[in-house]
Amino acid sequence: MRIICYLILQKKLISGGLIGGGLSLLSTPTLPDLIYPKYYKKDHPLSNLKPGAILMCSLAFSAAEHTGIYLGDGNVAELKGSGEVRSINIYEFINSTEVRTGVSAFAACDINGNIFISKEASKNAKSTLGDYREYNLVTNNCHKYTAGCLTGNFENVFVTFTLLESLIKVMFQSFFIRWRRIEE
Repeated sequence: MRIICYLILQKKLISGGLIGGGLSLLSTPTLPDLIYPKYYKKDHPLSNLKPGAILMCSLAFSAAEHTGIYLGDGNVAELKGSGEVRSINIYEFINSTEVRTGVSAFAACDINGNIFISKEASKNAKSTLGDYREYNLVTNNCHKYTAGCLTGNFENVFVTFTLLESLIKVMFQSFFIRWRRIEE
């Protein structure tokens, strides 16, 4: 199912003009994708983060994920469950409510551990701070907001973590995403 969603996503992104011609990505997982762990065991220092990094933390003891865009100076733009778009420090991002049970934030990286950075995502995130969106856990959530920061289109279809990961792969022309833990 994940592969089918990825193929459909690639086709829509390329044919819809979001991604220019000439992009080619594998449509099925390769051996390295099946062998390498999704999470890196090595950490990135907080000082390595740059504005526009895509961050994730666990919710409800890893039953779900929460995503946002790093703004710099230890702050993250996120869509809160109330619909408020806000900037919070990375420690609040990880553990500011009873469902945020994470002890770590993770940054989206390539297979070598290099953090994906989008200056456009940082700019889009900053321009939406203080906005209110009609939050819905299924149809208008943090993943859709994060995808909107990346693409500039906040009325997108990327409402699950898996779809957001597929978008990141296409936008950064990467076969893999590794979520590398951020340490102090």
